[in-house]
Amino acid sequence: MKPVSDNLFNLIKSLTGSEKRYIILWFKNSGEKESKLYQQFFEAVEAYAAEHETYNEKEIVSRLKSGFAGKNMVYHKNYLYEKIFSCLRNFHAQSSKINIVKNKIVNIGILLNKSLFKEAKQLIKETRKIAETYQQHYHMLQLLQLEIHLLSITDNMNEFQKNKELIKREFDEILLAVKEHVGAEFSKRNMELLAKKAESKNEALFDDELKKIIHSDQLKPKYTKWSYTHDINYFDSLGIAYYYKNEDKKLLETVNETLKLIDRNKAVVEEIHPFAKMQMHLNYVLASLRCNQLDAAKKELDFIRKNREALYDGNNITCLYFIEIVSFELEMELALKMNDFKKGPYYEEEAARLLKKYGTTISSVKLVDICYALARLLFSAGKFKASLKWANKILSLPNDVFYQEKVCYCYLLRALLLFELEDFDFLEKSYRSTIRYLKKNQALGLIQSSLLRILTKELPFINSKETKDAVYQQFRSLLDKQNNSSQIKQLLEHVDLQHWVNTHLS
Repeated sequence: MKPVSDNLFNLIKSLTGSEKRYIILWFKNSGEKESKLYQQFFEAVEAYAAEHETYNEKEIVSRLKSGFAGKNMVYHKNYLYEKIFSCLRNFHAQSSKINIVKNKIVNIGILLNKSLFKEAKQLIKETRKIAETYQQHYHMLQLLQLEIHLLSITDNMNEFQKNKELIKREFDEILLAVKEHVGAEFSKRNMELLAKKAESKNEALFDDELKKIIHSDQLKPKYTKWSYTHDINYFDSLGIAYYYKNEDKKLLETVNETLKLIDRNKAVVEEIHPFAKMQMHLNYVLASLRCNQLDAAKKELDFIRKNREALYDGNNITCLYFIEIVSFELEMELALKMNDFKKGPYYEEEAARLLKKYGTTISSVKLVDICYALARLLFSAGKFKASLKWANKILSLPNDVFYQEKVCYCYLLRALLLFELEDFDFLEKSYRSTIRYLKKNQALGLIQSSLLRILTKELPFINSKETKDAVYQQFRSLLDKQNNSSQIKQLLEHVDLQHWVNTHLS
C-alpha cells in the first residue's frame, strides 16, 4: 500500500478546478475550529503538486504559516485525505443518474426506518424508473429487495402474493442481463489481450480465438431492453478484431454501427458512459485514417477538440486523460498523412505539456506512440535534431513486447537522422546494435539491411554528387521491387523511405 503522503498528493493532483473550488469553499464555510489550517495545508499541497511530480513534505510544510509539524503530520494528512473524499462525495452527489439513484436508495431506507411507508413506496417507484432507463442493474436488484421488504413489513399478504411472481420474474431478467453483460465485457477484454498477443507475432492463436469469440452466443447482439451495453461490447470487440487484422473497411463499418447505436441510446450514454461517444469518435478517426478518408478524420477531430474543452472540469479524470492523449496522437497521424509538417514545432510543445501534465500516469505504450509520431513528424519537417531527441526517448525505455515493432522502426529512423546530422561516428557505433535488434525481432529484411549498409558503409564516403545519386537511384529501384509486401508497405508508411529518397534525388 502507498504511504498516505503519496495517496494525498496524487489525489490532490488529480482534482479538477471546480472540485478544488468546492473543497476550498467547504473549508471556508464549515465553521470547524481548524478549518483554516487545513485549507492552508490543502492549498500548499495543491500549489506544490502543480509544479512537481512527487511529494516533498519538508518543502510543503515550509510553505505553511503555522500549525503543521512533527509527529502529528500523519494524523493531519489522514484527516485532510478523508475530508477531501467527503467533499467529493457531496460535490458529485447530483452529477449523474448513478449517484442520484444511490442517494434515493439511502433516502428510501430512511423513510422505511421512520415507518413512512406510503412515501417510501412512491420513492421506490420513481427511483426504479430512473434505474431502468439507465440500465443500473445492481441498483434495480436493491430496489426490488426494498420493495419486497416494504411489502413484508406492511403485513399486506394479498399485495405480497399478487406481486411475488412478477418480482421473481424481474429478478431473473435482471440477473440474466447482468450475466450477459459481464460475459460480453470479459469477451471484449479477452479480445484486447489477444490483440496484444497478435502484436507480439502470435497471429495463429489470435485467429483461432478470434473466431471463437466473434461467433459465440455470448457476444451476439440481443436487442432487448437490457442489451444496450452488451451490444456496444459486441461492436467494440469486432472493431478490435478488424483493427488488428487490418480490415480497414470493416473497421469503419463497425465503428459507424456503434455510433448509430449510441445515437439511439443517447440519454443512456451521457449518464452511464459519459465518454463512450467521444471514444467512438476517436475510433472513427482511427478507422478513417486507415481508410485514407482524411476529410472525415479531420471533421471528427475538430468535433472532439471542440467538445473536449468542455470536459476539462468533468468528473472522470481518467477518461479526460485518455481522450486528450489519444486525440493528440491522432492529430499528429492526420498531419503526417496530409503532409502538414509545418505543425511539427507546435506538436512538440503540446507533447511536452501533456507529458508534464500527466507524468507517470501515461503508459509506456502510449508514451511510445506519442514520441514516435512526433519523431516522424519532425523528421519529415527537416527538424532532425528535435526528431532524434524523441526517437532516443523511445530507445531509452525498457524493452516491451507490446511496442517492439515501433522500436524496430525507430532504430531505422535513428540511422536516417544520424546520417542527416552527419554524426557518422555514432552511426557506425549504433550499426551493430541496430542489426542485432532487428534480427532478434525478425525485422531485418532486404530493405532494412540495404538501408543500413548504404547509410553506414557507402554514402558517408562518397564525394561525387553523381555517385550519390546513383546509390539513391539503386535504393529507390529496390523499394519499387519490394513494396508489394504488407510488411514493406508498413515500413514505407512509418519511416517514409520513399519521401526521403525522392528528396535527395531532387
